[in-house]
Amino acid sequence: MAVGEMLPNLRILRLNGSVINSLRDIGNSFRKLEILYVSKCGLKNLAGLSSFPNLRELYAAYNAIDDLSDITYHETLQLLDLEGNEIKDLNNLMNLNGIANLI
Repeated sequence: MAVGEMLPNLRILRLNGSVINSLRDIGNSFRKLEILYVSKCGLKNLAGLSSFPNLRELYAAYNAIDDLSDITYHETLQLLDLEGNEIKDLNNLMNLNGIANLI
């Protein structure tokens, strides 16, 4: 049984400082997750973000993220912290109409 299946109502997940190659490694069972902390995890992109349909806040500072294409059209995202990353193209942020806070 996946961890997300054991904690189906989890709303906040803190994984700062963990070794995570991809958000896909977290799994797709955290359907009600609203806040995710993945700062300093070594992430290179945000592939797998669609596995969290209710995500409102993403704290992904100080990774190696250079591509934001996976956040395009993520409708529930309201806060995005990408400080200290290697982002090359900010055009994908243009489709995030709901983001009130971009850090």
